[in-house]
Amino acid sequence: MIRRLRFLLVFIFVLAACTRNPAVPLAPMPTAVTTATSSRTETVAPDEPDPTPQPTAIPNFLAWELDGGLSLDNFPPDQPLAIRFNQPMSTAAPQPLIFSPTVRGEFEWSDNNSLLTFTPDAGFSIDRRYSVNLHASLRSSSGLQFTVVQRLQLRTQTAPIVKRRTPSSGIVTDYQPTFALTMNGPMDRASVEAAFSVTPAMPTTVDWDGNTFKVTMDEPLLFGTEYQFTLDKTAVDENGRHLVQPYIWTAQLAQPLAGVSWPTANDHLAPIVVRFNYPIDQASLSDALEIKPAISGKLTWSSDYTTVELTPDSQLPADTAYSISFDSILQDADGNPLPTPEAISFTTPPAILSATPMGLGNHPVGSIKIRFDRLMDSATAEAAFQIEPAIDGRFSWEETTLIFTPETGYLAENSDYTVTIAQTVLGADGETVLNDDYSWSFATKELVDMADFGVGPNAQVLDANGRRAVQFQAFRRNTLNFTFQLYQLNLPQFLDRYESGFHSWIWDNVDETPISTDGTELVAEWQMVSTAPLQDWANVQETILPENVPPGLYILNLVAGNVN
Repeated sequence: MIRRLRFLLVFIFVLAACTRNPAVPLAPMPTAVTTATSSRTETVAPDEPDPTPQPTAIPNFLAWELDGGLSLDNFPPDQPLAIRFNQPMSTAAPQPLIFSPTVRGEFEWSDNNSLLTFTPDAGFSIDRRYSVNLHASLRSSSGLQFTVVQRLQLRTQTAPIVKRRTPSSGIVTDYQPTFALTMNGPMDRASVEAAFSVTPAMPTTVDWDGNTFKVTMDEPLLFGTEYQFTLDKTAVDENGRHLVQPYIWTAQLAQPLAGVSWPTANDHLAPIVVRFNYPIDQASLSDALEIKPAISGKLTWSSDYTTVELTPDSQLPADTAYSISFDSILQDADGNPLPTPEAISFTTPPAILSATPMGLGNHPVGSIKIRFDRLMDSATAEAAFQIEPAIDGRFSWEETTLIFTPETGYLAENSDYTVTIAQTVLGADGETVLNDDYSWSFATKELVDMADFGVGPNAQVLDANGRRAVQFQAFRRNTLNFTFQLYQLNLPQFLDRYESGFHSWIWDNVDETPISTDGTELVAEWQMVSTAPLQDWANVQETILPENVPPGLYILNLVAGNVN
């Protein structure tokens, strides 16, 4: 009997009523009062000491106010937030103010610890509402604390920003590019043009298209030089509001070589493709391009002269290192010299693309497969196959894959094997494909049954007029072939086996004695193919006894891989 226990979880929500009290205002500072009097007639001694200043009394309550005369409902996004307290504060709180949404920045206390200033790293966002809480741990130097949560709402002003820049990348392929900055509203164009600069200095031409400011380089950019462009915060919109932060970006010319591709394990017949960022003069490339070892093939250009493709006359040798370099001046299509690209190296894929099984813990049931990158000469490939320790088996092919299947159907369990393909193997064209012998090792695990009847009782009663179904479990989820054999028993044979071999449950640490078929008659045999399991946690299958089997006493034998 299975007992299922349920836990009743009772979550008690404690609701803390949080009233929002307005910030306690600072008490007004005492004002000096001057009273008019008649002239004094008494003599004042010149050495009369000055009156001793009296210390200012510290209030017995805690209060704060916004400093700087700024409005919380129209706060400048580039200004710091300053809060003044009515007495010196303890500076132990690492984050005195908590912003929502979060704002990164620095806190600073005044010398007497009564003024707290928060400066955002990149200013506040424009036209944004912030909720700001004073940290609950804030207290005065004398230990006073706020009795309720102190919170303020801050709304920032709208300010001009750059909404979009084109091109957005810092790597350009136009010698004299035009950069377009689209603003979020109408700008004071004179202030924008005055606020723009480029370093190193370059002559430029500016233009406007609505709210888009355009800058075109009057001279070609130089290779290897990074240019910094700045739109300073002095740029203002039509209402006189300036940028919160300077808008800065960098740009430089892309290197001439965009990339190179070559044959890979996934596409071992691919051509060698060289891509450039600029149209290239064909003659200069023919003079400059050098590939080692040399490759004989056909050279094809793209219509815009930015891509050249080399298709070898035959498949390149496997596992061979190549280098692509440029040993003279490369020119663009207009004859302008280009910086010499760095040399590129690559290695062609090996002739053997995969080999299985690999590693440890492989199931003994299975085949050894070697996938080549090309059609092979089957005779030399099979002759080059070696396995240690040696076992008998047979060869078969699936296109470019050599398959070795052990004669018994499975390898030895808990054993180490080493497979070698000698370099004497040849391709279908008779060419050598290996530079050296190819070897790998793997290990098998304990031979596990492919299926069984489970751990329950080893006797079952079937209704001859019912479904005649017997369930069993398979240990692999892929499709498997099973054979069933039915042996008939007479009553004395059944009683003998029932008395000596019947059990209710078998556990892992108990050996099960197979039921003997000696002296019995095989009356039926059939095959079935497993189906996809319905559950993720089990693979329950069932077989149906043939309709022509009459009622009686039988032994049902399951044949599946290592199980018999």
